[in-house]
Amino acid sequence: VIAADAGRNSVSLRNNQHFYVTQAAAVDSGNNNSRSLRTGIARPFNSRAFSRLKSHASELCELRAINERIEEADTDTRTYILIDGSLMTRMMPTPRKLEISSDSDIVLELVNEFSRLLNKVMNDGNLVLAGVSKDSNSSLLNRAVIEKNEQMTLQEMTEEESESAEIHRQG
Repeated sequence: VIAADAGRNSVSLRNNQHFYVTQAAAVDSGNNNSRSLRTGIARPFNSRAFSRLKSHASELCELRAINERIEEADTDTRTYILIDGSLMTRMMPTPRKLEISSDSDIVLELVNEFSRLLNKVMNDGNLVLAGVSKDSNSSLLNRAVIEKNEQMTLQEMTEEESESAEIHRQG
């Protein structure tokens, strides 16, 4: 399994300029990791454009980290690649430039990096790409999984105690 996640932050400067930082890490089940970092200063024409820039920059970092991890990983066995589910759907629309002073072509970079990932998956039969999405019901799922795990653990403990008692009676 290879999984990735990204984060971002920004600071407003003078003259409608904004400094942003995005970073991502991809980690495999052997605890090997790859990282990606992107920084920049932009002057957006509107707040929506800057929000999209930060989002695209973190997605780009995530894809770069995943692609690097795949290149370094041993994919002789089935390898599941877990990415942000929104990346799967975001690549469907026609890419267009952002209304921003710098990095306006980041969408094209994002599409190219996603294409690299898709090519790797299509050319290596052991790679399986899966988009993972979190929603408001995820806490319900987490609770259900934890409760099921607790029930199974209690059942195993009860079975072990029964076996132990049986051994003592026979002994």
